[in-house]
Amino acid sequence: TLAASAQDVELPALNTAANHVFLIMNDASSSYSATVKTYSGAATVATLAAGKSSLFSADDGTWAQVGGGGNGYGTTEARLTLATGMPITTTDQTAKTTVYLTPYKGNVVMLYTGSAWVVHNLTELSIAVPSTTNTPFDIFLDYNAGTPQLAVTDWTNDTTRATALTTQDGVYVQTGNTDWKYLGTGCTTGVSGQIENSETKRLLWNYYNRVSTNISVIETTASWSYSTAAYRPLNNDTTNRIEIVCGVSEDAVDIDAMAVVLSDAVNPRYTGIGVNATNANTWDILIRSAGIAYSLAHTKLRTVPAVGYTYYQCLEYGSGAGTQTWYGASEAGISAMWMC
Repeated sequence: TLAASAQDVELPALNTAANHVFLIMNDASSSYSATVKTYSGAATVATLAAGKSSLFSADDGTWAQVGGGGNGYGTTEARLTLATGMPITTTDQTAKTTVYLTPYKGNVVMLYTGSAWVVHNLTELSIAVPSTTNTPFDIFLDYNAGTPQLAVTDWTNDTTRATALTTQDGVYVQTGNTDWKYLGTGCTTGVSGQIENSETKRLLWNYYNRVSTNISVIETTASWSYSTAAYRPLNNDTTNRIEIVCGVSEDAVDIDAMAVVLSDAVNPRYTGIGVNATNANTWDILIRSAGIAYSLAHTKLRTVPAVGYTYYQCLEYGSGAGTQTWYGASEAGISAMWMC
């Protein structure tokens, strides 16, 4: 790491063609540049301006700048979590009042000081969940004059940030606070100051180091009747839904809604997926249950969620004639895979 006036940096001599990798960072806060050269200054490999960094590799016995000189400013070896010391949780985290930033696959974070990027070695940080209900909030890592701390900003509503994100050298930060690095987004539950990350509600979303998670709700009632040709929540229960929060629209969510139906009429029956709706279906594939027999109704949707809070309601639609019996337990519900 360089933080002085303009200078040359000599990479070491190579005796073999073995793999060697160096990360060189020019932490100078002014216009000083660093010239990276081979051993004894024989040749210039790259020039790093103030605040720039890059990897250099010699895996073929010759020094080269990796990838044409990526700056690495987005480096964030950490994840937001609701359990201290656990960057990835495998059990439901409900009624939580604290968000943690926990090191993950390393502990290096690049932060912007307001004038240059610097390297910080992270230890776990935490912050209280905002005292709001059903409201998204952004989470940032504030450089804080060299003593990093977490900061949060509440949204105006489910879909609108009170303070927009912007970029600093291609990295998301908060508008007006470029030394606040954006980490992700949470959403409070119906209880003030609480958040949840569970199989039914994924209300904490990481911008960095997202992992695949399952979300599902299974209707536990053994059976019920519904024959009206109109969409409503499965078994007329609005809790048959999955809920997520998304900070930046990048990943798709894959959703399936299914149910076994028995009918004494041939008219088709359907399941559905209501996107923030309890009476309208959105689908890519719609497989009807038909005929006078047991059959499976299946709806599939793959979509990139909008930013903010979204729920996906499991729906049912009767044939409009005869009697349909719907079956729950392991035979009806909604499930999805989501990166967060």
